[in-house]
Amino acid sequence: MIEQPPTVPYVIPGPWPFRLFAPREAIQTPALSLYTSAYRTYIPASIRAAFEAPLPADRWDIAKDIPQSLEIHIASYEWLTTTGGFVTVPGGWGGIYQTPRIAVTNNQAEAPKTLVHEFGHHVDQTYNTLWQNGDGSTKRLTETEPFLALWKRVNGSIPTTEYAKVSPAEWFAQSWRYQLWNEGAGLLKCAGGNYSAMLELRELFTDLLPMPNMTTL
Repeated sequence: MIEQPPTVPYVIPGPWPFRLFAPREAIQTPALSLYTSAYRTYIPASIRAAFEAPLPADRWDIAKDIPQSLEIHIASYEWLTTTGGFVTVPGGWGGIYQTPRIAVTNNQAEAPKTLVHEFGHHVDQTYNTLWQNGDGSTKRLTETEPFLALWKRVNGSIPTTEYAKVSPAEWFAQSWRYQLWNEGAGLLKCAGGNYSAMLELRELFTDLLPMPNMTTL
């Protein structure tokens, strides 16, 4: 019997929306339970349900092999940036988002937090399309007010070591992750160390979504 070469990637279907992709020798099934547990524990069910819904027919391109609904790909960095078709980021990365796909590597200590961060990008990108109170446009939340105005106001004071400083999109995703992980100190960094701005940032999210309570503010 001829066996499949060990370098040929394949997929282990997981509970929706997870897909475990990797070369045979790199498969780490414990990674799947690690990610699914974090996904269900930290992201509220009502939010998951809304953002797992299919994008409207005019918002996705079947010719480019882009899925219509959220998919979470778990694999090695090498697979994701070659066979998987995700862009290569200099220096490597733990996760990346390309609408409506999340990709996360299966060999990093911060794996669950990275998944929540990348889901934040999905919320930012598709809120107006998928959430019941969205305006139906394709604009990111961070491309419009009041998020953009607050980002411009606090960005100069965000520590250079904080990833939220990179761009409005990363600021949103980090702020999202800190809230779901109940990390008030991190959210304060996203507000440039200004407590009033942090509360304002928190209110922007709670006005839009049923965010979980925070006990660390």
